[in-house]
Amino acid sequence: MHLLFEHQSEPDPLMPWRILVYQQRIWTRVLHAERERRSLPPIITIVVHHGMSGWTAPRSFHEIIDGLSDLPGVGALLPNFELLIDDLAKVDNAALQRRPMPSFPRVALWVLRDARNAHAFFENLRAFARDLQEMAREGSHLEDVAVVVRYISRVVGSVPSDMFRQQIIEVAPAWEDAMATIEEQWIAKGIEKGIEKGIEKGIERGEKARLEAVESVRKALGHLLAARFGHLEANTRKRISEASASELDTWVERAAVAERIDEVFAS
Repeated sequence: MHLLFEHQSEPDPLMPWRILVYQQRIWTRVLHAERERRSLPPIITIVVHHGMSGWTAPRSFHEIIDGLSDLPGVGALLPNFELLIDDLAKVDNAALQRRPMPSFPRVALWVLRDARNAHAFFENLRAFARDLQEMAREGSHLEDVAVVVRYISRVVGSVPSDMFRQQIIEVAPAWEDAMATIEEQWIAKGIEKGIEKGIEKGIERGEKARLEAVESVRKALGHLLAARFGHLEANTRKRISEASASELDTWVERAAVAERIDEVFAS
């Protein structure tokens, strides 16, 4: 048996058709890998929906076929299947807590349901404090924490991410060290080798912080080139001052290994 999971942030009126396409692809791969087969494995589809208004689209394939109610007997000649819709808008905290699953998937479903609505997020945060604590207790779960932090940071909208961070730490203190470690790892990786650090800061703190980070890279490049190759000509300083973020990123990498300054700026 195959389980097919699809994630939707809003209802899709042609969802059954999309699922049929996915099923056909799975069956095609199965038949290609097992050429002696003369039957197909079952595929059960679950659509996880976290739109705030609930699922309003068709749940079966026959619902999207025109005129079946006016054509008796035709339905039996056409494929049909039901979608299992996990409509998170209609799942309260107690029901979510009763699901027999580890803390990470339960927190993930809650965050999908509430993170885009600051009021709902803060109102329901304490209900998942135990799961949050459990997720952050062991280092092996650090990537799970990073996934949740990354998603929240992308969907919080106008609410400062620092506010979300502080609220989480208040109900789940174990997250403080975990989030600090995650931030250190992101910084250590250079957020795509340095210049993307400014972009990440821009996501969290606005465009001003991003520009400041780019300017820091600009100054650091100037200092590095001067230390390696001596006094910088006016046209070199001008070129650095007018460079884009991607150009600066490239030049910083080259400056570390170049034997001559012209190698840094080579096209």
